Amino acid sequence: MALLDRILQALGTSRIQLRWRWRRFRDAQERGRLRAARRVEWFGYRHKICPRCAHPADSADRECPSCGAALGSALANRAGRIARWMLPESAGLYTALLTLVHVLVFAVALRRAGLGALVFVPGGAADALGAWSTGALRHGEWWRLVTSNFLHLSALHLIMNSMSLLQIGPLVEELFGRSRFAFLYLATGVAGMAASAAWRWGGPAGAAGASAAIFGLIGVTLGYGLRRGGRVGAALRDAMLRWALWGLIICMFMPADNVAHLGGAVAGVVLGLIVPPVEQEAARGVWSWLEVASATLVAASFYLLGRT
Repeated sequence: MALLDRILQALGTSRIQLRWRWRRFRDAQERGRLRAARRVEWFGYRHKICPRCAHPADSADRECPSCGAALGSALANRAGRIARWMLPESAGLYTALLTLVHVLVFAVALRRAGLGALVFVPGGAADALGAWSTGALRHGEWWRLVTSNFLHLSALHLIMNSMSLLQIGPLVEELFGRSRFAFLYLATGVAGMAASAAWRWGGPAGAAGASAAIFGLIGVTLGYGLRRGGRVGAALRDAMLRWALWGLIICMFMPADNVAHLGGAVAGVVLGLIVPPVEQEAARGVWSWLEVASATLVAASFYLLGRT
C-alpha cells in the first residue's frame, strides 16, 4: 500500500483524490441516467403543460386552470415539448416550431437539389419549394407570398435567420402571446414579400427567407415600445432600433432583399401600435381564430404549391 501511495504521489494524485474522482464520475452517470428517464417521461406525458406558467392541465382543457392562458391540443403541446428540448431553453413554443419548420423545408430542398443546396438552392428547386417570383405571381400564384417565408436558399441563410428568430421570437411571444405571435409573423412576412414584389414587378425577380418576417417582429416590438412609453418602452424601442440598424448594415454586404425587410418592418411597426399585448385579454377568442386562420393559410398555400 505504501508503494501504491508513492506511485500515486509521483503521478500527482492520491487514493483519496482517486476515490473522490470515481465517486464524482459515478454521480454524474447517475444524474445523466435520471435526466434521460425524466426526458422520456416528459415526452410521454399525456397531459398538457401551460406555456405561460408551466402548470399541468388535463388533456381536454382549453384553458390553463392556474393562469387562464389558452391551451392548444395535446398533440401540439407534446410537439412543443420536443421542440423546446431540441432548441435553446429560452425559445418560445412557436419560435421553436417555426425554426424546426424552416429546417425541415431546407432538408427537403437538400433532398431535391442535392448537397449543392448547402451553398445555394438552384432556381428550379427554390421555385418548386415555394420561393416567389414575379413570373409566378403574374400567373396568379399568390400563395408564394406565404410559402417563401419558410424557405431558405443556403445553409448560411438558414443559420443566420434561425439565430435571429431565436433571439427576437421569444420576446414577441412573451409580449403578445402565441396566438398573436402566429398572426404577426405571417402578416409581416407576407407584407414584406408583397412590398418586394411590388417594387420589382417590372422585371424578373424573386426571393425567399424568413428575414422579412423577422424584421417584421422587430418592427412589432418597436411599435409596442413606442405605444407603451416610459422606461420599459424606451428600452424596447432603442434595442429594436439597434437590431434593425445592424441588420440593414449587414444585409448591405450580402445579396439580401432590403425592400422586403423594410416592408416587413413598417408593417410590424403599424401592427405593434394597434395589436393589444398579451396582458390585455379582451377579444382573446378573436386572436385564437386568427391563429387558426394563419395556420390554415400556411397549410393551404403549401397545398396549392404542391398542385402547381
